[in-house]
Amino acid sequence: MSGGRFVLSVAIGYLRSEYRSLGVDFERRNDLFDEALQVLRGVWTTDEFAFEGSGYTAGGVSANPKPRHVPIWIGGNSALTRRRVARHGDGWNPFPASAQMAQTARTQVLETADDLAPMIDHLHRHVEAEGRDPATIDIAFTTGLPGAGSTTFDATAELAHQARLAELGVTWCSTGVPGDSLDRAIEALQRYGEEVIAHQ
Repeated sequence: MSGGRFVLSVAIGYLRSEYRSLGVDFERRNDLFDEALQVLRGVWTTDEFAFEGSGYTAGGVSANPKPRHVPIWIGGNSALTRRRVARHGDGWNPFPASAQMAQTARTQVLETADDLAPMIDHLHRHVEAEGRDPATIDIAFTTGLPGAGSTTFDATAELAHQARLAELGVTWCSTGVPGDSLDRAIEALQRYGEEVIAHQ
């Protein structure tokens, strides 16, 4: 239905309270997440899919019509996340994290392109170790600059930051849009298209 445009971005999360509210053991999150990835891929590609795991059991499951391929981007800043992307993912979706945010989320600080560069090198080494081509793995990040709906938006700075990220291997870049009205969001997207996307 999406013409191949749909991407599923998933992450484990870091808030114990979220797991508690769902009745799921926080300490099992990594194993359950890896199993969920196997189940998704299996159901999307196999008729009479069967799986026996610690969190999921399936027998004779068929889901139709099957997608041609659903890219799975895996979010998170940890080394474990990058190794998981290398094994199972089509893309990596890290998130900006100040020192305070990184402490709360128990993850790595990620504020600048200089912070991101060694993480991408690490990812690419593990992708190659899995026998995969790093060029086939998308990386989505943000410049962190004000979006086109802001009075301080600077298209020249946005393009320069995106060029730096592209040099590192970032293939997709996100931007913020106003959330207070549909008209303002559309206006910001149009401006971004005219002043940024049209110049790439």
